[in-house]
Amino acid sequence: MAVAARIAVLLFTISLSCTELSADAAKDAWKKCSTADEAETKLRECSFAIESGTLSKDIVADALLIRASAYDEKGHYDLAIQDLDESVRVNPLAFRSFVTRGWEYVRKYDYKRAIQDLNQAIQLSQKDDYAYANRGIAEFLSGDFADAESDFSMSQHLAPKPVRDYPALNRILARLRDAKEKGVQPDLNAVKFEDLKQWPGPIASYYFGLISQEAVLQAANVRFERERKWKLCQAYFFLGERALIDGNRDEAMQLLQKSIDTEAVTNVEYVWASGELRNLQNSGNGGSTHQESETGRSEQK
Repeated sequence: MAVAARIAVLLFTISLSCTELSADAAKDAWKKCSTADEAETKLRECSFAIESGTLSKDIVADALLIRASAYDEKGHYDLAIQDLDESVRVNPLAFRSFVTRGWEYVRKYDYKRAIQDLNQAIQLSQKDDYAYANRGIAEFLSGDFADAESDFSMSQHLAPKPVRDYPALNRILARLRDAKEKGVQPDLNAVKFEDLKQWPGPIASYYFGLISQEAVLQAANVRFERERKWKLCQAYFFLGERALIDGNRDEAMQLLQKSIDTEAVTNVEYVWASGELRNLQNSGNGGSTHQESETGRSEQK
C-alpha cells in the first residue's frame, strides 16, 4: 500500500513537471508567434501556442489572428477566415479579428459580409482608422461612393499624421466617382492634402490636373524593387480609376490589369483593383457594375 502511494505521488509530481514544461513551451511559442515577421514562423509558432491548451482565451484569439495573417500572406484566404471565425468565437470582443475578417471578405468579393464584419468592428472600437478605410473600400466596390468618402474621411481623421495623405487620396477618388454618378461638379478643395511632393502626392497632383500620367509613373519607378512594385500597383490603380471617370473604359481596364500584374498582393490597391476590374467585367457581360452592398450602414449610424 505504501509502495502504491509513493508511485502515485511520483506520477503526480511528474505530471506537474510536464504541465509546467508544456506551459513554458506554449508561452515561448506565443512570444515567437507575436514577434515573427515571416509567414512560416507565424504558422509554426502560433499553431503550437493555439494547440497547447495552456494559454488564456485572449492570447489564443490573438494567436489565431496572427496565424490568419500568415495564411493571408500565403494566399490561403479561406484558411485565414477559418482562423478568424475561431478567433471571434473565442473572444467576441476581438475587434481586430473582425477588421481582418472583413478585409478577407473584400478579397473574396463578398462586400456584404465584409461590411457586416466592419460594422461590428467599429461598434467595438470607433478609433481604428483601418476599420473605416476597409469599410470605405467595401462600400466603394459596392457603388456606395458617398458612404465610402465618409469612411475615408473618418480614416483620415484617425490615421497618424504621416500617413493621412493615403485616406485623403481615397477621399478624392470617392468624391470624383460620386460626382460622376450624380452628374455634378466635385469640390476637391474640400479634401485637405498635406504634401503633393511626397508619395502619394504625385497621384493627387495628377487628379488635380497639375502633372501628366507619365509623371506619376516616373515618380513610382523608384530604384528599389519592392518599393517600386507597391508604388506602381498604387499608380496604375488610381490612373485606371481616373480613366474610368473620364469615360475611357478600355484604358481603365488595361491600367487596372497592370496594377494587378505587379503582383503586389499585400497592397490595398491590388485588392481594390481586382474588385474594380471584376465589376467592370461583370457589367460588360450584362451584369451589375457593382456588388449589392450591405444595407446595415444605416443601422450603424
